Amino acid sequence: MDKDVEDNMGGNRFWEFYLVRYLLGTIFGVVVLFFLVINYNNQITASFFKSEIAIKVEKFEQEDKLKAEKLLNEGDVLGVVKMLGDDDKVRANLFSFLFSTTYDVNKDDAIDILKVLGKSDLFTSTHSDKMIQLKQTGFPILAAIVIVISGFLYMYLSSMLILVLHGVRSVLFSFPKNPESRKYPFVFCWIFTLLALFFFCIFFIADNHIGKHISSVSILILIFAIIVVGSTEFKSFYTKISLFRVFNKDKRVVPNLVEKTIITRGFQRKTTSKLDSQGEEEIESQLSRKEYVESYRHLREHGNAFGIIVCELFFLIWLIKWEFSAWAIFYWCALGFTMWFLGTFLETSVVNHEGDTTS
Repeated sequence: MDKDVEDNMGGNRFWEFYLVRYLLGTIFGVVVLFFLVINYNNQITASFFKSEIAIKVEKFEQEDKLKAEKLLNEGDVLGVVKMLGDDDKVRANLFSFLFSTTYDVNKDDAIDILKVLGKSDLFTSTHSDKMIQLKQTGFPILAAIVIVISGFLYMYLSSMLILVLHGVRSVLFSFPKNPESRKYPFVFCWIFTLLALFFFCIFFIADNHIGKHISSVSILILIFAIIVVGSTEFKSFYTKISLFRVFNKDKRVVPNLVEKTIITRGFQRKTTSKLDSQGEEEIESQLSRKEYVESYRHLREHGNAFGIIVCELFFLIWLIKWEFSAWAIFYWCALGFTMWFLGTFLETSVVNHEGDTTS
């Protein structure tokens, strides 16, 4: 396998591949989704089938119908959903879609099939319709595919928190010693981070949608504030880490020679020189640096796999607190979308810098 491909996939050992690491999150995502459907059947039905509930109410008996209409007028959709039969809720519809297949068969063909199976006595003269509906239950391949994709999508959505932490890690996990003026962006970014955590707590104790909206918007604004205030530090960090990676990737040792990549004003120039005592020390330094990079990558990436589980649980609570409203998905995705602005800023800043140095 090509070395670049190995680096991108995480290595040439099976446990280092992203597929293996994220399989844990996908399986756990499936478990979480089944937990939601089984334990929050009424709440999900009230959120996703709100427009159809009024139609279902028309089929109620007169007494139940009057009670349901009263609940609807009071805005208690969940109370009406609790009056519905299980077959009218999301769990029954979902399980029917996944685990059962219905066929319309001609009556004569159905009789022939039953005769072949030796079950012709199951068909009685009361079946006067020309078409017979057969239902096959089981676990088809389509259900397996849908479940796995759903688990992966849930995992990917949940990992938004890791994306944000990864994007702003330079101001959360490092602190400049000098110059003195560079400390202020870090201080403000940490203040904004603590405020964001505070509003997360406010969100979880809020008992109405207004409080949830205010806390969600506040968190969104604070993340934007971190990006703006720490923009200079973000640019400096990503420039240094990019040069570090290029230097380690393009610096290779060959017998009796050492090949270096020198970066000058954005352009690469390769030089080759004889090995001497200084070159041997440089080789040892390179190998040591490579081992160091591999160690922290293993820690971070494997920790990332378990971090995804934590994020999935956090997203689970987020959805429950929002009562499965569409606002839950909107704010969650909006928080992740802030990293697009950070990435765009880094892209445009380096392009503008290169334009200034070459002009």
